[in-house]
Amino acid sequence: PKYFNMGVTAERLHDWLVENGEQPVSKDEADEYAYHVGRRYIKALDEGYYHRHCVDMAVFTPGGWKIADCDEQARRDATLESIRSLRKFPFKAEGRVTAANSSGLNDGACVSLIMSGQKCRELGIKPKMKFIGAAFMGVDPSVMGWGPVPATEKVLKNYGMKFSDLDIIELNEAFAVQAVAFMKHFGMQLPEDRRLNPYGGTIAVGHPLASSGVRLSMQLAQDFELHPEARYGLTTMCVGLGMGGSMLWENVVGK
Repeated sequence: PKYFNMGVTAERLHDWLVENGEQPVSKDEADEYAYHVGRRYIKALDEGYYHRHCVDMAVFTPGGWKIADCDEQARRDATLESIRSLRKFPFKAEGRVTAANSSGLNDGACVSLIMSGQKCRELGIKPKMKFIGAAFMGVDPSVMGWGPVPATEKVLKNYGMKFSDLDIIELNEAFAVQAVAFMKHFGMQLPEDRRLNPYGGTIAVGHPLASSGVRLSMQLAQDFELHPEARYGLTTMCVGLGMGGSMLWENVVGK
């Protein structure tokens, strides 16, 4: 029952990687990854990336009504040193998972329009990407954050593709440890890889449950629009209780 708490599974994943022959992920590596995610988000926010697909809303707060035009979790004043110095371990005494290297729980809603190519032509709609296929894999609930790894391996195998074929990857990083573990497993560059969450990820924007998966596809569609040279993309995320899901997409901007 304790593994219904996802923070506990993130702490467990740190140990599980070593026990199962995967490359270990240290707290310093998780903290550094989280720092760069925040920097990418702030930069993308200032350059208008999020305003291209997000709608401002009026919300009531303890301080009265305000316009919600950006996510509140990412802190402009955060430094690598301040992230590493956070000593509050909510899931394990002297652990490695902190609020600084985890996603936040917040409110949010997303919508993504999916239709057949024939319907696009009938309605005169120009699509941004084409759904290739998906795969799902279950892992032990105690390490649910590992789910995107076997799910990605499965979807690539099912559709005859290699990881190197992927130009952009939008990964729901519930915790930095799972993102770094994913990167190490597939030989990506650390602490940043230009293909992974190029405009920031969940550690910066938060994790509205049941909304994040749609956000990944929505952002990938925009990523394709901004990078017409990219051909294939992946959206992938873990799910509570051990499921991992990965979806392959093809860029059709301008086609």
